[in-house]
Amino acid sequence: MIRPIAIIASVSLLTACGYSFVDSGQELGSNDSQSLALGDLDKDGDLDMVIANLNQGNRIYFNDGDANFSDSAQSLSDNASRSVALGDIDGDDDLDIVIANENQANRIYLNDDSGNFTDSGQALGSGNSFAVALADVDNDNDLDIIIANQNQANLVWLNDGIGNFSDSGQALGEDDSRSVAAGDIDGDNDIDIVIANQSQQANRVYRNDGSGNFTDTEQTLGENDSNFVILEDIDRDNDLDLLFANENEGNTVYFNDGFGNFTDSGQQLGENDSRAIATGDIDNDGDIDMVVANQNQGNRVYMNDGSGGFEDDDQSIGTDSSQSAALADLNGDGILNLAVANSSQPNRIYNYEKEKFSLFSSSE
Repeated sequence: MIRPIAIIASVSLLTACGYSFVDSGQELGSNDSQSLALGDLDKDGDLDMVIANLNQGNRIYFNDGDANFSDSAQSLSDNASRSVALGDIDGDDDLDIVIANENQANRIYLNDDSGNFTDSGQALGSGNSFAVALADVDNDNDLDIIIANQNQANLVWLNDGIGNFSDSGQALGEDDSRSVAAGDIDGDNDIDIVIANQSQQANRVYRNDGSGNFTDTEQTLGENDSNFVILEDIDRDNDLDLLFANENEGNTVYFNDGFGNFTDSGQQLGENDSRAIATGDIDNDGDIDMVVANQNQGNRVYMNDGSGGFEDDDQSIGTDSSQSAALADLNGDGILNLAVANSSQPNRIYNYEKEKFSLFSSSE
C-alpha cells in the first residue's frame, strides 16, 4: 500500500495593522457623570479633566503628563449638574469652571492658579439648565455665558471683565433645549449660537448683531430628539458646519454655505441613543473625524473622507451609559486620546493604538 505523501502547507505570519481605541484601564469615579471638559487646570503643560455629576460632587482629575489621571479630592457642590465649561472668566490667565445645574442655580468656580477651586458665590438663574457654553458674545474681550434650558428660555449672561455676570435680559426660545454651541457661523467676526432641542422640536440658529444681541434666523434644522450639537469645519471650506447627536435616530450633519445658512447633508449616522459628539483629526489626515457617545451601546467612531462625508470605522468602544466625550492629546505623543464620561459607571480614558493581528495556519 502506498501511503500518500504528507503535504505540509504553511502560511507564514500574516500581519494586518490598524489603529483602534483601547481602554487604558483607568476607572475614574463611579458617579452619575453627565459632562466632561478638558483643560490645563494646574498650568503644568498637560490637560486635566473636570467631571459634572448628577446629585454628587463634581470632580477634578489631574493628569501626570502621561494620560494617567488622579482625583484631586476636590468635590464641587452636590447639585444636579448637567454640563461643565472651562475658560478664563476673570482675566487672571488660568482656567475657571462654570457648571449648569438642573433646577438649581448655575455656579462659577474660580481657580487659584494651581487647580484649586473656590465657589465665586454667584448663582446664575434657577432654571432647568442642561448645557453651558463660554464665548465672547459682545466683543469686549471677556468670556460670557450661554445657558441652554429645558422648556424655558435660553439665557445669555454678560461678563464685566473680572468674572461677575449679569443677565442680558434675552430669552431665546422656550424649547426642550439640551445643548448649545457657539461660533462665528456667518463670517462677520462675532459669535453666533446654535441650540439642540429634544422632544421632536427643531434645532435653532441665532445670529449675533455684534453686540451680543441675538435674533432667531428662522432656520429649523430637523425635528429630531437632539441631545448635543457641535460646530466644526468638516468639509474644509473655512466655515463652521453642524453635527447633531440624536436619540434613537441617525446623527445628522449640516453644511454651512459660508453665510450661516445650513443644508442637511443627508447623512444618517447610526441609530443609537446618542448623547454627545467629540471631534478631532483621529487619523492625522488633515480633516475632522468624530466619536459619538452612546447610552448603553458601544460608542462609535466615524472617519471623515475629507469633504464632510463620514464612514463608520467599525469600532465599538465600551458598553457603558456614556453621556459625554472629548478627544485630545493627553500624553503629548501627537495622537488623540478619548475621554468618556459615563452615568453610574466609571469614567474612562481610551488610547488610540496600533494593533497587530497574526494568523498562523498549517495543514498536512
